[in-house]
Amino acid sequence: AAQINRFGGNISRTAEFVGMERSALHRKLKALGVG
Repeated sequence: AAQINRFGGNISRTAEFVGMERSALHRKLKALGVG
């Protein structure tokens, strides 16, 4: 909810931002040999 407020309720931009964060997280985990 906090992230949605951060983007003024722009759901698509929020989803895009969260998606980018998630892919970056997956790359980091893969680099660490986790998951």
